[in-house]
Amino acid sequence: MIDGKVVEFPPARLRVSKSGGHVIARLYTNDPKATLVEDYHGNGYDLLMQLDDVGSPTEIYNAEWDFKAASHDSPSTPYGIFLDGIRFQLVPSQVTARFIGDSLLVRVDIQGQFARQNQTDLNDPSKVVNVSGRLLAPVEYKD
Repeated sequence: MIDGKVVEFPPARLRVSKSGGHVIARLYTNDPKATLVEDYHGNGYDLLMQLDDVGSPTEIYNAEWDFKAASHDSPSTPYGIFLDGIRFQLVPSQVTARFIGDSLLVRVDIQGQFARQNQTDLNDPSKVVNVSGRLLAPVEYKD
């Protein structure tokens, strides 16, 4: 749900690894090949989350991501939620994601505020939108 409206996305994927002493989860859509076409109008997401409450990637089923942006300015980032192709990007502002399940399959409950940026009109000021969702993702481990 984005601002109270149901939004459809392709299936989720979750890649978990360890980097610099931190467990990192990358939650992203299994996008169709059509996303490579310039006039693609589908939706997707690619979120990179540092999980400081677990010590090993295999503990993903018990992790939680609490994120709060350092400032109200929306940073330039390749990560976020993408609507209508890449015409709109939602950048995490204040978000919580909870991972529930086991080491092979997790349910991700995500809720919070994102800054919506119009990528086709940079003069359009960003707007805060509420996002909530529940999705199932198979877990992939990366060294």
